[in-house]
Amino acid sequence: MTFWLDFLGKFHPVVLHLPIGALVFTGVLVLLALQDKAPFERAIRVGLIFSFFGALLSSMLGYLLYQSGGYEADAVQPHLILGWASTAGIGGLWYLFGRVAFRNRFVPLFVLVFLAIGFTGHYGGMLTHGEGYLTLPEPEEQAVMVKRDSIQLYTQVVAKIFDKKCVSCHN
Repeated sequence: MTFWLDFLGKFHPVVLHLPIGALVFTGVLVLLALQDKAPFERAIRVGLIFSFFGALLSSMLGYLLYQSGGYEADAVQPHLILGWASTAGIGGLWYLFGRVAFRNRFVPLFVLVFLAIGFTGHYGGMLTHGEGYLTLPEPEEQAVMVKRDSIQLYTQVVAKIFDKKCVSCHN
């Protein structure tokens, strides 16, 4: 039985994109509904339902993946907690839609849930791609211009080229 649970957990990275995409699309509908909510009510409700059940499935598969091992608990905890909180948040949005003031309550809560999903994805990306996957690349070393009479051609130019292009393979 544990083999199948481990196998199912591996579908977490595949399944998680579906509710995110549905929620992004629902977010577009929410923005359009700021002018007139009536034409979009049914589509927003369907988007929230689809997003919630997709997020619930994704969260369950993610928990199975976590249980299968290979991840440090400290690294997984923020992703795990935010993932379940995002799922609960989407469920809350589904429940609150049509029950609270759309502009003053629902839309700010939608933005909050959307931010939680962003942070969840960030921590998930750190698990998948490593700690610094979203860090900006370091700029390459810039060439320094020196006066022509003070240059030591071999040590400052030729040796650097040899070190960079030749020495690593040819010693």
